[in-house]
Amino acid sequence: MGIVRRQSALNLIWSYLGVGLGYVNKIILFAEILTKGQFGLLELLLTFMTIGTELALLGTPKIITRFFPHHHKHPFREGSLMFFLTVYSLVGFVLLSIVLLLFKPMVVGAYEVNSPLFAADYLYIIPITFAYLLYRVLAGISASMFRTVIPMMAFEVALKLVMTVLILGYYFQWFGFDTLVLLYVLAHFLPAIIVIADIKGQHLKWKANWKMFRSRQGRVMIQYGLYSTLSDATAILVQRVDMIIIGLYLGEGLVGTYAIAVYFGSLIAKPGRSINSILGPLISTRLKERKMEEVEMLYHKTALNNLLIGGILLAGMVVNIGPFFELFPKHEQAIGPAIILGGSLLLNMFTGPHRILILNSRLFRYDLWANIVLLGMAILLDLWLVPLYGLMGAAVATFIVTILYNFVTMLYVRHHLEMFPLSRKNIVSLLILVLITLIGLAIPGFGHPIVTMALRSLVVGGLFVGMIFWLKPSPDLTELLMMPIRKLRKK
Repeated sequence: MGIVRRQSALNLIWSYLGVGLGYVNKIILFAEILTKGQFGLLELLLTFMTIGTELALLGTPKIITRFFPHHHKHPFREGSLMFFLTVYSLVGFVLLSIVLLLFKPMVVGAYEVNSPLFAADYLYIIPITFAYLLYRVLAGISASMFRTVIPMMAFEVALKLVMTVLILGYYFQWFGFDTLVLLYVLAHFLPAIIVIADIKGQHLKWKANWKMFRSRQGRVMIQYGLYSTLSDATAILVQRVDMIIIGLYLGEGLVGTYAIAVYFGSLIAKPGRSINSILGPLISTRLKERKMEEVEMLYHKTALNNLLIGGILLAGMVVNIGPFFELFPKHEQAIGPAIILGGSLLLNMFTGPHRILILNSRLFRYDLWANIVLLGMAILLDLWLVPLYGLMGAAVATFIVTILYNFVTMLYVRHHLEMFPLSRKNIVSLLILVLITLIGLAIPGFGHPIVTMALRSLVVGGLFVGMIFWLKPSPDLTELLMMPIRKLRKK
């Protein structure tokens, strides 16, 4: 776990610096400075960017993770592989752009009544998707060389710092909203530029070689990539279809409110994403080498560590979200959906990184069919619940789909790979986290909401640290908490 612990810790630092900047940007600056409709427009652009990128990539990051760590000499120093990835991903982007242009009249017609700003700026989806696609491909190349820190910093911190400058520029009337949207789109090219600068010194080569596409290796990679892109795109759609349907039925104003709920919920998943960014290449390599005991160890440790870190973050969110929206009541409708979405993401972490196992094993086709079924369920549930219950209906639909996917997939991994992520430690830790949350909620308000949040956070955090040191459920987490203590003792 050395390289996982080291890079995960660094990624976690950048990730939560990004969380802090994201909090300032999204919750305070963008949400308060922009109107609900303007804020909703930007969130809809991000939603379509995320979905469009998964489609356009054609599984490129998964190809990198699955195939390239197996080479003794790093494959990106062979120019033909860089050429293959460039052409392959560009073909996906061109195809997506054609589809977006062909379906523009239909999409604009559907959204122009409830989401007129989005309908007017629909074509911005193309450049912002291209920017994110570049970043994802380059970050995948970097991760295959076990260099995950700079890509994380570029997307989580550098990009958000630029966003802070942009929204302040709009607030001080240096430019209008139309210019803000244009600069917002262009800013998404920055992470790709930073990653290019970082991997430039790795002696990577680019050499045209069309034979790669006709070779057996090329055909296998394309087949795997197409399966992966359908799987990833359906998985993203399962997570994002609620935003699309909210924009369609309730309007772009409530898209912004729901985006805040999604943001609060996504804080729970940050540690898991930091760990998974380095876990994928490791599991791929261990599976290739048939070191199943090491794979199972990674599976168990990741599930437990994700539960503990994500669980305490969810506890902190649940006990503090009420007082927080006393300070910023403009989007207080996000409270209930945020808690439900946070719970669904913790459930996803609690059941372990089974999706990484499946995508890097012979079982990868399962993920596609499972996500297609889930996407159908998510669309039907959202179409039913959103018109009836609004934002809460969307959150409940996501929670139901998450439960079904994780329960079935966990059993599938146990049956085919004979691995199960849960143990007595996981169950006991979950119960204690629930108890800590209830204790935090029992603390009454003390005057100003900030005082209440500070006191509840102190109590919840103290109880969690006590649990880690007393019960020692995770040696990795205990070691992580001991590091600053040892440094203080040395000083």
